[in-house]
Order: sequence, then C-alpha cells, then structure tokens
Amino acid sequence: MSILEDVIVIIGNQLDRNPAEFNAETDLADEGFTSLDTVEVTFELEQKFRINFKYNANEAYGGERRTVGDIVKMVQHFITQRDGG
Repeated sequence: MSILEDVIVIIGNQLDRNPAEFNAETDLADEGFTSLDTVEVTFELEQKFRINFKYNANEAYGGERRTVGDIVKMVQHFITQRDGG
C-alpha cells in the first residue's frame, strides 16, 4: 500500500466510513473531522509509520493539514526526517 492508501484507510476507520469515499483532495473539516479525530489519527500514523509527531509538529513542519493530501505530505516529511534525509 502507498502512504496515501494507508492514510485514507486510517481516516476512514476513524470516521467509521468507507475509505473509498476519500481521496487526496478530501477536505477533512467538510467530512466532520474533529480535533479528537486529529489526536487519534496522529497516534495511528505514528504507530503505522514509526514516526514521531512532536507537540506542535504541524507548526514546525510548516504544512497544512486541511486535506487528506496535506496529511500525506506531513507523513512523508516525518518519514524523511526519521530516515535522516
């Protein structure tokens, strides 16, 4: 599975929805994604990808997290950091 596919499955599961309903352009707020969902998905992503989102990681990363694609970019960023890139 690609990072996008994995993120979509995690978000779909969190929202108790079919992952097929989501794509990279899906706006999370429009789908009812809450701050609690953000926390729970963050834990799932950290475990799945063996990365560590530091407190305020989004600010340090400088990226948005409005869409599924934004989350994918953030995960890719932290994977690169983890791997020393």
